Amino acid sequence: MKFEKPKILLVDMPDDVFNMISDLGYNVSKGSFGKPYKVKISADYEPIIYCSSLGNIDNINEKEIVFINLKAEEPIEKPINKNYLRPLEETNLWAKCSWGKIDPRPLSMLYKSEGFDRILDYGGLFVIFAEPRKSYELVWGNHKYSSFQIEKNANMDNWSFLSFFNSGSIEIKSITGEEIVIPDNQHSLSDFFRKNFSDFRYTTSFNPVWLGNGKWKTILKNKFGDPIAAYIYFNNHKGKCLILPQMSKTPSQILTLVKEVLPEISPHLFPHYEGSKWIQRDEYEIPSIISFKKEIEKIKNRAQDEIVSVEKIITRERDKFDFLHNILIQGDDELVGSLINALHYIGFQKIEDVDSKEDEKNKQEDVQILDFSPKLLVEVKGLSSPPQESDVLQVVKYVRRRMKEWKITDISGVFVVNHQKNIPPLERNNISVFTEQQIKDAIANDILLITTWDLHLIIKAMMKWGWSFDNIKENFYTKGRFNIIPSHYKEIGQIQNYYNEINVISVKLLDTIDVNDRIGFFTHSGFLEEEVSSLQINTNPVESAEVDSIVGIKTCYSKSQLKKGMIVYKII
Repeated sequence: MKFEKPKILLVDMPDDVFNMISDLGYNVSKGSFGKPYKVKISADYEPIIYCSSLGNIDNINEKEIVFINLKAEEPIEKPINKNYLRPLEETNLWAKCSWGKIDPRPLSMLYKSEGFDRILDYGGLFVIFAEPRKSYELVWGNHKYSSFQIEKNANMDNWSFLSFFNSGSIEIKSITGEEIVIPDNQHSLSDFFRKNFSDFRYTTSFNPVWLGNGKWKTILKNKFGDPIAAYIYFNNHKGKCLILPQMSKTPSQILTLVKEVLPEISPHLFPHYEGSKWIQRDEYEIPSIISFKKEIEKIKNRAQDEIVSVEKIITRERDKFDFLHNILIQGDDELVGSLINALHYIGFQKIEDVDSKEDEKNKQEDVQILDFSPKLLVEVKGLSSPPQESDVLQVVKYVRRRMKEWKITDISGVFVVNHQKNIPPLERNNISVFTEQQIKDAIANDILLITTWDLHLIIKAMMKWGWSFDNIKENFYTKGRFNIIPSHYKEIGQIQNYYNEINVISVKLLDTIDVNDRIGFFTHSGFLEEEVSSLQINTNPVESAEVDSIVGIKTCYSKSQLKKGMIVYKII
């Protein structure tokens, strides 16, 4: 039997491991970062020869499981692939010859790290047999004009095969021992280590420093409590790293990892793996359970039919009220039509789309609202930034023109803006979208300033809480910054505190309040309303509370919704 997946890569692992895994039908390749080689001991630098055999492997970045043995072999007499070196006058990686040997693996890791990062980013699994970080004196340099020139230091070592390990995310120390403590909560990993830990010899301990979006789980400790094996997984993808101490790495041990342990860690890489789930196949299952399973399938089918039906309703509703979202995303030309639909929903009837009738040379206001006196001339803008002075006051000249043309004076201007249209509304500057000077100028020129976010919140409140046109109509016939609070909201105080354990707000009253009264709040994301179910003064239940008393009001809303200082309104 041949398993197309997972695609396994063995790096510097014993040949007999490759042979056994391959013989059992696994899709496996092997290669090496290279072997250390001897050089003459000196204080000089020599260029590192690229000795890796990984370049001979096809599509290395499509591998899904990578075993890496970091234990360096004894140095050989001379490097393999001696011709694999760029001209010395070009930039090369050079190593100091102080130790009489050069380890070419950091250079090989550099060339493969991008591909290995890709494997991890797309859900791959790395199994690493650890060794301590080695201290290398590496530099980038060249040999020009008969002298060696250092360009810069090279921050690389024998853990540079993944950017994650090369970023200082984990402190890796040298510590040697054989006594290992196995935690009880590792499931298949625990079983594996209990059976195989007798020949472990650890040389390395780890200390997670900053993992970013990674999560760390210690799976083996030494007698002093230092982590010597770990399991690292990431929030934003399925990629994982399993770091193990050195062990004999017999084929049977590696095969156990591949067949029993790794499928539980990364099941998406083993489409053929069942484990003990075969007992749930119909040919082995209990008859009554088979009947229940069939019943589940019927329920799923009925539920799916209902879901499809509701999804069609959602689509119809979204199409019907698409203007409610469009006024938050559209620019000038498209925005006018969506704004007209929004105004119709609010309750205005006599609305003229001037923008579609006037040619560019005779450009006037975009919309006219002719229901009441004064007549409203509306200028509409969809902007990527807050409005400028010229945007706000543009409608003033249209008001003056229409006064002369219609020979009347009861005309006011309205400036409607979808500001910062390229970002979500709750991330926009909604509080001070208009400057103080813009508001003063609007008042002086009888102009109303309103955002499409204001309109969005009003319409949602009408839909959710049943507001009528009369509740909000007069707000459109004012000047300066639009007042979003409806006429049937009467301020009765501010939230002084929120008692989280009992869901009660305390309010010093500006007006009376009774049990069963209806109250409302204006939050950054819209209006909330509820009936008063319980009142307390000094922890004593009351049916009514008078002006100036501090009353506790039971609420159905959370502390994250009702903030200290928020105004409480009684709904008339």
